[in-house]
Parts: sequence; C-alpha cells; structure tokens
Amino acid sequence: MKAVSLILAAEEPLVITDGSAESMGHRTLEHIPGNMLLGALAHAWKRLHPQSPPDASPEFVSLFLAGDVEWGHAYPRVGEGPTVPLPLCFQKVKNHGGLPVEGDEDISDCRVFNMFALSEGEKLDACYRRHHPDEADGPVKLSKLGDGFMAPDTCCMPRLSQCWTMHVALSEARTAAESQLFGYSALTPGAVFESYVICKDEAAAQAVLELVAATPVIHVGHARSAGYGRVRCRAVLAKLPEQQPQGGQADFFLLSDYLPVHSWENPLESLEKELGRALGVPLTLDATHQACAYVSIAAFNGLWRLPRRSRLALKRGSVLRASWSGTARPLPPSLGGWRREGYGRLLCDPVFLSSEMVRPRGVASAAAATDVPPPALTPVVRVLRWRGLSRQAQAAAVDFVSRDDIQRFIETAAGNRRPSQSQRGNIRLLVATRSRSEWKGIFVDMLTKTPGEQWEKAAAYCPFSDYREHLSKIMPRLLDEKEFARLAASKLRCLGGEPDAREREAFMDRFHRLALLELLNAWEKAFRRNGHDASEEKH
Repeated sequence: MKAVSLILAAEEPLVITDGSAESMGHRTLEHIPGNMLLGALAHAWKRLHPQSPPDASPEFVSLFLAGDVEWGHAYPRVGEGPTVPLPLCFQKVKNHGGLPVEGDEDISDCRVFNMFALSEGEKLDACYRRHHPDEADGPVKLSKLGDGFMAPDTCCMPRLSQCWTMHVALSEARTAAESQLFGYSALTPGAVFESYVICKDEAAAQAVLELVAATPVIHVGHARSAGYGRVRCRAVLAKLPEQQPQGGQADFFLLSDYLPVHSWENPLESLEKELGRALGVPLTLDATHQACAYVSIAAFNGLWRLPRRSRLALKRGSVLRASWSGTARPLPPSLGGWRREGYGRLLCDPVFLSSEMVRPRGVASAAAATDVPPPALTPVVRVLRWRGLSRQAQAAAVDFVSRDDIQRFIETAAGNRRPSQSQRGNIRLLVATRSRSEWKGIFVDMLTKTPGEQWEKAAAYCPFSDYREHLSKIMPRLLDEKEFARLAASKLRCLGGEPDAREREAFMDRFHRLALLELLNAWEKAFRRNGHDASEEKH
C-alpha cells in the first residue's frame, strides 16, 4: 500500500456539517469528512474529462468506486504536523486546565490523566501525588475533555476559530425577505487540514497526485454558491507506517469512527472479529480496559433532498486493549465498512498512550497558509459581534445552571428554610444593580450583620470542592470574579476574528451576571417545590 498526504488550506469560510444544513440545528464540524473530499475530487475529475463517462473510465472507477483509494478525514494541523482525535481515556483533573491550545505559552496548569496507563491496582490519588507531591491533599476528581483534536507528539490542540455568517432568504418575488434571517456557523479562512489518502498501489497513488495537481482548488461543505467552501490543496507522497503488534497484547486507538461491514452487527463485536482476522490470531478484547463510545453517523441525500438513515459506529478516539496468543501479522491501516470515505482508521500502541500523566509541549502558532485577510471590522460587523456576544453569554448562563454540580447545589440549598426569600432577593438586587467588583465585598459585609446568620447556619453541596459547606463559604466564591471564571470557563467566538480584551471582559461580565440570576431563579423554584412559601417565612 502507498499513502498520499493531502494538505488543504481554507481560502473561504467552511460550512461543514454532519448531515443536512437545511435547518438552524446543524452542527459545524472542525474537520473535513472523507466523503466530502471524495465527492469534491470526483466532481473535479468529471470537469477535467467532460467527454469520458465516469462509470466507463477505469481511472475514475479505481479512484472513487472500487475501493482502491481510501479518502481519509482531513483533521486540523498543529504547527507543521497532523493531529489525532482526543483519546477518550484522557481526563483532566477538575479545577485544573486541560490540554493546551496551539500558541499557549503557559502549560503549567495542565493536569490530564491517561486512564489506560495507570498501574494495576494503583489508586488515582496516589498516582496524582506521585507526579505532583507539592499540591494540597484531597480527593482527585476528573472530568471529560470533550471532542477535539491534538498533535500526537506535543499533545497540543489546534487553534480553530469560527464565525457566524448572516443571510436573508429570498421571497416569492425574488427579493430579500428581511423577516427570514438565517445564519451559518463556519470555520474561518486560514484553517489548515491534513488527510492521509491510502492507495492500493503505486499507480493509484500517482493518479491521486496528478488529479490534485490538475485541480489545486476544490470546494467542500455547504453553501458553496454563496461564497463558502473554497479550499486550496496540494498532495505529496507519504510513508505509511508499519504497525507490527508485539507481546501478545496491544492498545488499539481509533483514528476515525469505525463502522461494521454489515449494518446489523454491533460495532464492538464486529471490530473484535475483524481485528482477529486481520492479525491472523484468535483475539479477545479486555472488557475491563475499554474507553469507547457509540456515535450515530448522519447523512443526507442531495438528489432527493432528504436525510439518509443514520449508522451506528464506534466513536473516534476510542481505545481498546486486546490480547492474543501466537504471532500476529502487521495491522492494516483501516478496517470495517465505508473505508473509502475515511472510516475505520486505527493505530496500534501509539506513543501518546504510554504515559499515565500527559506532558504536553508548547507549540508556537504556525503562519497562516494563505494570504486571505480577516474580514474587515465594519460598523455592521462590530454590531453583529456585540449582539453575538450577548446571545452567547445568555446561552452560556443557561448551560451553567443546567450542569449537574450546579443543580445539586440548588437542590441541597433549597432544602433549607433559610436564608429567607428576602435574603435571596437582596443577592438578586445586588447582582442586578452593582458592578462585579463590588459583589463579594458587599456580601461579606452583610454576613457580619444579624441576617448573615441565615447564610452561616445553612449548608449545601459546594460545586468548588465536591462536598457540603455552609452557604456563607459558597456564596462569596460564586460572587468572586476569579473563582467563578475558574468554575465556569466559557469559550467566546466572534464574527471577524478573535475577540479583544474589551469584548472578553464584557462577555464575562454579562455571563457572570446572567448565570447568577438564572441560579437564583432556579433556587426560588426549587425552594417552593420543597413546600416552602412566603407565608411560612413570615412566621
């Protein structure tokens, strides 16, 4: 087998979705799926050969139909190298930072565990103290990293920015229907991706190189007729690493979602059987060492304008440990169904799964691969940026209150008959009328007065420490700017580039204020659900 590295640089915003973009509910992806590359280059081939029927051309059949070429997903690059999906076995320590983003200088707060590398029988707390003996004692709580990508050698995440693009629908008279605004979330120009194209032989690899050289510009994603999706690409030969499992045991990492060949098969059971056939040995997956999840792969029929049936797959980033007896054959680069579209890529014992604590190395931001200037910050763009800032703050506030730890705080706090409704109203008035810098000081001063006893004697679950504390200890932390920012970090995205310091501060001010008001409203409702009302408080 041969491999071709396909490097793509966005020259226009990219609207990449995991299915239909017909509704406002679409999800913008941070990578270019292999089926989009296949379709875009198949269209380019037809444009280059207008007199050749595609089905009758051996070259077209080899490139796009027969499976001789597997068009891999194009993942974002970090620096000058490709990325891999975040492993599902990576979890960060709560109240600490996760993996750094490309260009971050301070990586000292990174606290990420690789659960697959923990020694047999070793406690999580003991492992953490062994690596960080200077930190205070206490239980170690973990949280998930979420979806994303990282460089396999430095463990840095790519710096991708998105923009929100507004459009106006056309009326029956073919004029703008201003009441029908809609928008797309899109990746900004300048993003760089890399895809590994796996070819059956030298001839197929040469055909890929010639096709890309003849069509250096392709269009991918949705809304291509509206000025989106232009991508400049180049292809170079790459080396396909040989993966030879050794020792009768290995950890297998999914570079892309795995789909079984037969739709009725369970993906995990299908992968176990197919791994055994590929390695040529009886193989067993270790049920106690699996970090995997299922995902539904959506699709859309462009001809009929209807969604296709979704397919169940093992999620990219899944890690599975397998054992066998005998000598295994080299591992093929992909398994399962839909490999022609980039699914089923996997690695054997990758280096980034060898350490129990992830030690990232900082990477300076690479220069943009294109000379496309960022969108001009015209007065209209600035207005849209501030409107988007306000809406994102409101959505982030609602998401904050719906979190499990905040809901637990509200339910346990509402179980107390005190503090009274009037005391909670004082906090609401304080948040609504005073600046953030004054909140904590005014509340601490209130605790020294007689009504402060109501906060000192009531206890609830603390989202900062994961155990019960008095409300007189919890509320000052919620009202503190720095404490709240550590508890509820939220990413801000703006049309026309990265937000400046003034916009970030305005967003955090509004987010903090709205989050506390939402919390107080939910607290009031929970208080009444527990059977307390205003008449009881008067007595």
